[in-house]
Order: sequence, then structure tokens, then C-alpha cells
Amino acid sequence: MNIGAAAGQSGLSSKTIRYYEDIGLLTADRAANGYRDYSNEGVYRLRFVQRSRSLGFSIEERRKLLSLYTDRDRASADVKAIATEKLGEIDRHPRRQIPHHAASPTPPSLRWQATVRPAPAPVSRGTSALQR
Repeated sequence: MNIGAAAGQSGLSSKTIRYYEDIGLLTADRAANGYRDYSNEGVYRLRFVQRSRSLGFSIEERRKLLSLYTDRDRASADVKAIATEKLGEIDRHPRRQIPHHAASPTPPSLRWQATVRPAPAPVSRGTSALQR
């Protein structure tokens, strides 16, 4: 699938995906025409990166977790150690570690609507001027 479809399925923007590729965090296969081509596994990795970002993992922490994911000889204790360390950081500094948008129940694309648009007027159940 192309980068637009992968972005839609992963929750990352196309620009963010390109940035992660530029810094070597992720790679994409290339189609015959040179365009990025994402497999289901590639989209899974994009989702993983998006979720770990929303939980406050740094780029280097995400890089380490991805490398552990691809290393079939790794010990599960390695992954647990990174997660436990991050949980300790979150417990010590909960507001500083998790971005506000990660904890918000309103999706970012709709958040502006909740603050800009007024609530609709309640509908009256009585008779209207047209019914009289």
C-alpha cells in the first residue's frame, strides 16, 4: 500500500512517516515506480511507533524497542526492562511524560470542534409556529 493508505491505517501523518524514514527509525519497501510500498508488517510497525510515541517513548527508545522486535534471539527481559524503566519515569513525572493528546478521549481531528463550535440549541417538543 502507498504512504497515504499506510498513514491512514497507522495514525501517523505521511510527513511524520517520511521523517522517521529520514532518521532511520523505519524503512519502507519500494515499488517498481520508486514509490514507498508498505506491507501489513510495515503498517504494524507504524502503529507500534505511533502508540509508543503517544505513551511518551523517545525516538531512541522506540528505535531500541524496534530493534528488539526484529531480533529473534533477544531475551524478553530486555523488552521488559525498557518498559519497566518507562513506567517508572511516568510514575515519577506523570504530567511531563505523557502528552495531553495521548490521554484525551477526543480524537485530535475533532478536538478543535469541541472548543470552537457552540452546542446546538435544544429541540422544543411543544408546538411550533408552523403547527398553529
